Amino acid sequence: GGCATLQTKEIRDEIDHLSFSHDGKKVLFDRCRNEDCQIQVYDLETGELSAYQSPPNERWTMARQSYDGKKTVFSIIPAGDKYLDLTQMQIAVMDVDGKNFKKLTSSPFPKIYPTFSHSGKKVLYVKASRIRKQGRTPASDYDAWEVDIETGKEIRLTHFEYLSMNSVCYFPDDETFLYKAD
Repeated sequence: GGCATLQTKEIRDEIDHLSFSHDGKKVLFDRCRNEDCQIQVYDLETGELSAYQSPPNERWTMARQSYDGKKTVFSIIPAGDKYLDLTQMQIAVMDVDGKNFKKLTSSPFPKIYPTFSHSGKKVLYVKASRIRKQGRTPASDYDAWEVDIETGKEIRLTHFEYLSMNSVCYFPDDETFLYKAD
């Protein structure tokens, strides 16, 4: 006879950044299971769960679908030696089937919460201009920006340098926008 012990490790499973598809039939969200994070899509009608597979040196996050249901926009965080490299975050777009991937931005600093304009010609997002050395949030001095999908031209829309900013969205006119900030 003998004795065996079984040690279990708690599995960390978190879901964040939920949004609906253009037709309300799917939910897009970030899912991190232990250290493996990906954008997943849950079909409310069929119960099917799928995922966008990012390259091993990147984490894709904060996906939103275009109003016509043809494109997905999201943030890309490159992996550094030990940690994610927030200074080189970018905004990218691709077809909902994962084809025609294109990085829209190339400037430094974190870019988060991207969302399409109603016309699908622009993406509104939040961009930090400072990486913090300490504190609860890793970046600050946030403002609203937009990028033209065709040209890649980035335009700063606000000049307030908020500590935090989120929930950016266009009005149907694609010029006026709302946001929440501190």
